[in-house]
Amino acid sequence: PYVHAATEASAAVDMMRAVRDDFSLEHDVLINEQVFVTGYSQGGHAAMALHRELETKLGSEFHVTASAPMSGPYSISGVMREVALAEKEYFYPGFLPFTILGYQTAYGNLYDDLADVFKPDYLPMVQKFADEEIDLLQLNDFLVNTLIQNHGESVPRYMFVDSLINEVEFNPDHPFNVALRDNDVYDWAPQASTRLYYCMADDQVPYLNSVLADSVMNANGAPNVLAIDLDSDANHAQCAVPALTAGIFFFGVFQRIDAVTATTERDALPEVQLFPNPASELLFLQNLEEETTIELYDLLGRSVLRQTLAPGNHTLDVGGYERGTYLLRLKVGAREGVRTVLLQ
Repeated sequence: PYVHAATEASAAVDMMRAVRDDFSLEHDVLINEQVFVTGYSQGGHAAMALHRELETKLGSEFHVTASAPMSGPYSISGVMREVALAEKEYFYPGFLPFTILGYQTAYGNLYDDLADVFKPDYLPMVQKFADEEIDLLQLNDFLVNTLIQNHGESVPRYMFVDSLINEVEFNPDHPFNVALRDNDVYDWAPQASTRLYYCMADDQVPYLNSVLADSVMNANGAPNVLAIDLDSDANHAQCAVPALTAGIFFFGVFQRIDAVTATTERDALPEVQLFPNPASELLFLQNLEEETTIELYDLLGRSVLRQTLAPGNHTLDVGGYERGTYLLRLKVGAREGVRTVLLQ
C-alpha cells in the first residue's frame, strides 16, 4: 500500500535478504556488510521506514552505514494531513485517494463504503482507480479539473464528504487519524549518519516534512542528522537529480570497497596528505609522488575545480568557494583516492 511504513520496510528487508542469501551467491556478486538506504518521494518515506526498522528491530542482522531519504512525506499525520484539510490549492489531489485506498487495504477499518468518503462528483473516478481501470495520472487530472470546475480552485478537501472532514478534524481517534499517525516515520533517533535532501519549492511533498524530521530527530538525540535544501527554487521533479547526486556523493564518504584482488585498495593514494581539513582559505596537498589529476565536487555533483599537478607539494586556494562539504578525487593512472573536504 502507498506510503504504508510497515509494508515498505518489510518488502525492502525481504529484498535485502534475497540479495544477500540468494542473488549474490547465484550471480557471484561480492557484497559486504555495509548498508546504504535512500529513496525519493514515496521512496524517501520508504527509506525512512526501512532505516527505522533496521536500527530498532534488526540491528543484529543489518548495520546501516548511512542514510539519505529525499523529498519524502515523513509527517503523514501532520504536514500531509494539513495538505488534505487546508483550504489551499494543491495540484496533486490524486495522492489522497491513493493513500486512503492503501490504508483501507492495510487496516480495513477506514470506511464501510467509498461513498462515505468522496462526494458524488468524484466517487466514480476514484472507484475506477481502485478497480485499476485508470492510473494515478488520469485520476489526478480528473480531480484537478473537477475541483476547478466546481469550486474555482483545486482544493482537495472539497472532494471529501463534509461529515467525514468534520470527524477527522475534531476526533483524534478517528480511524483516518490513527492510520495517519501509524505511518509517520520521523519521530525516532537514527544512529547512522543521515542527510534529508529536499527543495524548498517542492510542489508535491512540502519541504516542511524534512525540516520537521531534522528538528525532531535531533531533539531525540540523533548524533548526525541534517536536512539540506539543495535548491530553494526547484519543484519536486526538478529536485530529483540534485538529490540523487548529493546522496551518491554523501555515500561515497563512507563507501568501503573490499579487496577482491591482492591490489585492490579503498584509497589507492594513502601517501597523499591533505590539510587543514576543515579549511578556510588554503588547502595543502603533500607527497604527490607522480603527476596527479585532482577534481573537486560539490554535493550537487558539480565539478568546481580540475587541475593536473606535478609531483611534489601544492597549495590550493579554496577561499572563493561556497562553504560546505566537497569531495576531492585524486587520480594517478589507474589508482584513485577520494577525500572529503570541509570548507568553513
